[in-house]
Formats: sequence, C-alpha cells, structure tokens
Amino acid sequence: MSAHTPGPWSLELTHDGWIVTDGDLYQICRVPNISGLPCNEANARLNAAAPELLAALVDLMDELGALTRDPHNEAEANARAAIAKATTP
Repeated sequence: MSAHTPGPWSLELTHDGWIVTDGDLYQICRVPNISGLPCNEANARLNAAAPELLAALVDLMDELGALTRDPHNEAEANARAAIAKATTP
C-alpha cells in the first residue's frame, strides 16, 4: 500500500473553498471555491473519498484474484492499473 496519510479523510467547506483533512485535521489538500467552476466540489469529494476507494478496490481485487486473473478482462486491467497508479511512487 502507498504511504499516504491514512483515511478516513473528511471534507470541510470554508469561506474560500474545501479542505480535505484527516481525523486530526491535518490538511491533505485544498480545493478553492471559484465561482463558475462547479467541478471543484466534486473534486474535493473525490479527494476525501480516495483512501476508502483505494482500500475497497484493493479488497475487491484480492477477492477476485482468488477466482480469476484474466489478462484480457479490461475491467480487471483497469482496476489493477488504478491501484498501481495510487500506490507506486
């Protein structure tokens, strides 16, 4: 697993944007609240969910790995690539 700050992470709306923090209020990232950019809230929510998403994907692939490892399965290949992207320095 990568050496990221352990989850869960939370999301807080401030006067100038969203802050993703860990349980101790350590700031993971800040997403500014810029008028006209509605994707910023979605980006902040995605950042806040990242540790849980990664853990769930790893668990799922571990379960599936016992059943199959099909190099021609695009969904499986995409999942393994996403895990590698998140965990490889």
